[in-house]
Amino acid sequence: MARAETVTLLPLDRYSSVMGIFSPHFNQLAGNLAPIKKGCTDPVWDQDAREDLAWTIAQAEDMIARELGFWSSPKFITNEQTAFNLPGIR
Repeated sequence: MARAETVTLLPLDRYSSVMGIFSPHFNQLAGNLAPIKKGCTDPVWDQDAREDLAWTIAQAEDMIARELGFWSSPKFITNEQTAFNLPGIR
């Protein structure tokens, strides 16, 4: 399972599947356990590359949510300001 410090709504492993990247190579597993498949020229994605990818995905998700006015999938938000908890509104 791909990990990154940046939290995204789209799991990184799902991203690798959609993009056609062999999942073990996306998760830095190469060699006898996960031989290089035909057409895969760069089997190793390091942690920094996954962090950059996660940051980019999170930015895109934020831009989409701002345009739509809501998150496209469930998201836990703390201290959210709504009309029901703003001062002076009952």
